[in-house]
Amino acid sequence: MIGVHLLFGRNPEPFLQAALESVSWADYVCAVNTAPDEGPAQHNEVVVHQTVPREKLRLDRIRMNTFSFSEARNRALGLADDGDYVLILDSDDVHFPEWEGIARDLIAKGHDIVTAHFW
Repeated sequence: MIGVHLLFGRNPEPFLQAALESVSWADYVCAVNTAPDEGPAQHNEVVVHQTVPREKLRLDRIRMNTFSFSEARNRALGLADDGDYVLILDSDDVHFPEWEGIARDLIAKGHDIVTAHFW
């Protein structure tokens, strides 16, 4: 299975919906809201709920002032199932439709790390 790893927080993320839609083929999304009490993060969370079907969303909320970035990343990774491939997605990473086929092909061939480059 393929999970998506996503962190979002206090910054407005105008491409968040497009980024999530571009990986809608993934089996599930592991997301962590790092500023759940702040307006932009609350808006981002609404976008996540509107874009990701409930049965595919694994969401956690932590406050970055009490956690570090690496702890937030580990929290999101902890939501993934053991042995699954995890695609790390930034809130403005919008993948081309061909990415699904490329990722699935490389995983089927046994690659355990796939790197995507963005402009």
